[in-house]
Amino acid sequence: MSVKIGISGHCGRARFPLEFRIPSWCTEGTVTVNGKPMRVAGGGKLKIEESWKDGDSVVLDFPMTASTSQWYDNSTVN
Repeated sequence: MSVKIGISGHCGRARFPLEFRIPSWCTEGTVTVNGKPMRVAGGGKLKIEESWKDGDSVVLDFPMTASTSQWYDNSTVN
């Protein structure tokens, strides 16, 4: 799963934090801020405090993997 957040505005720079929750199922996530990647671990939070300007971007990339599980006596949920 990949999400891109773009910053736009006409008032120059503005300093504020962006905070994200990193899902616990994410084992090797990457967050890229204006082309600079950083690795993140799942199950936590990430706070990015910058002086943002028009055209800045943040890209969240959380690889997903599918898995299956065997339940007792092949039971199902209805």
